[in-house]
Order: sequence, then C-alpha cells, then structure tokens
Amino acid sequence: MNSFFASYGATILLVFLWKVEVEMCVGLTLTQLQIPRHVLVNSNVSLECNFDMDGAALYAVKWYKDGNEFYRFTPANRPQTQSFLLPGVSVDLQMSDKNVLLLHNVSLDTSGLYCCEVSAEAPTFLTVSATENMHVIALPKSEPTITGARPWYQIGDRVSINCSSGLSKPATTLVWFLNGQLVAPAMLQKYDPVTVGRHRMERSVLGLEFTVQPGHFRGGSMKLKCLATLPQLYYQSQPDETHEEPAVALQSTYNQRPLAAAINQGLAKAVPAIAVLHHVILLFIVLIMV
Repeated sequence: MNSFFASYGATILLVFLWKVEVEMCVGLTLTQLQIPRHVLVNSNVSLECNFDMDGAALYAVKWYKDGNEFYRFTPANRPQTQSFLLPGVSVDLQMSDKNVLLLHNVSLDTSGLYCCEVSAEAPTFLTVSATENMHVIALPKSEPTITGARPWYQIGDRVSINCSSGLSKPATTLVWFLNGQLVAPAMLQKYDPVTVGRHRMERSVLGLEFTVQPGHFRGGSMKLKCLATLPQLYYQSQPDETHEEPAVALQSTYNQRPLAAAINQGLAKAVPAIAVLHHVILLFIVLIMV
C-alpha cells in the first residue's frame, strides 16, 4: 500500500512539475516585428524581431521569405548564425543576431512576405511567429520626357502632347501643370503603364490635350510641367503619424515661347524652362519635420 501511494505521489509530482514547466513557457510572446514596407533597390535593410521568453530558454529564431527559410539563429550551436541560399536575399551574418537581421544590397527579387519565427527549448518547443510584406522600389533613372510639343503655339491651336516617365517599380504617378496650376481632369488622356523585362519594370504615360486660349499665355509664354512621383515612399515624423507627401519626385518642363524668340535662340524644339543646365534631373527627398 505504501509503495502504491509512493508511486501515485511521484506521478502527481511529475504532473505538477510538467504543468509548471508549461506555464513558464506559455508567456513566450513576439513583442515587435519591424520590417520596412518600402525600401530602395541596392540599399541595405535591417529587419528586427523582438520577443519575450518569459523565463523559457530560446531554442531558435528562424526567418522565412515566402515560406522559405533563409536565416537561423540557434544559441546552442557554433556558429550561432546560419544562412541558406535564396534568390534576392543576401544576409550579413556578422551583423545579424537573434533580434536583428541585416540584408545586403536588396534587389527587386527581395520583395516578398517575411516571417520571423521564435521557438522555446524542450520539452515544449512552444513557437510564435509574425509576418509582414516588404516591397523593393526601383526609382526611374531619368526625368520624365515631354513629346509631341511644337516650338510655338497661337490662340486656337490644338495642344496634344505626352509625358513619359523613366522605367521604375512600381509605376510612377504623373501629373500635368499649366502655368503652375494643376490641369483639369478633362484635359488628360490616360494610358495603362507599359511593362518591360523580367521584373516587369513600368513606364507611365499621361497625355495632355486642349485648345489654346488667350488666358493660357503669361507674359507671352505658356509653361507646361510634368511631374512624376512615387507616392509609396513616405517619411514618418512620429510613430503613429504618416505624411503622405511624395518623398521622391522628378519633373520636366516645357516652356512655349513666341516664335521670334525661338528663332533668335536657334531652338529647333521645345526646351524645358526650369530644367537647369539642359534637362538636369530634379530629384529631391521631402523630409517632414514636426
């Protein structure tokens, strides 16, 4: 009888210890996953995965892209960090650890769904994970081009011109300005972006059509500007406040001058008026300071 109670008591003790062990691991939580939503091609990107083990021992931290493991941190192993070949993913093992993952020289193939998975040691191997998308952006390498413009116009003439952006990923957003004012939607001719190559780089095209009126001339000239922006790039001044101004913009301007002035200057075609030193790209980053 005594041996029975002794055995029964030992079983209760083991169950109790198991319960305590499980309760200790239940607190494992992934507290923060920081993955930038949009990054520039050829840049280095830092991903962060923060977690609270709540007393449990860490077994491993694993990173996945589109379901494929490419990085693992195992504290019991030597070395502790390990990477696996995956197209578009280049890990800096020296700068990566259990919380921080550094990707080198990202490409368009780096875009995808990223997952950080954290697991506790035996006996529970409790696992938590979180996922987030990251998109790699390729900026256009040139300013927009304006085509179809004549060297001069007079009242009653029909303006029919196009603005085409440089190749980018994703497509840029194009807007037209007439003498510094946004043109009316009825004056626009919209086209679908043209896709090129394996990565499906995109070229945006936006037409402008209207009949020249006396009010279109300011001091004898009419200025048309095309602006290309990538609205996906925002700068965040506060953690919960995002400003939706475009962070990157390219512009090209056509300045219609009187015919005599054009002849005197030997112009065979329209010259962008504010593209300083012959079509210099105006590429600027807007940083909102609050």
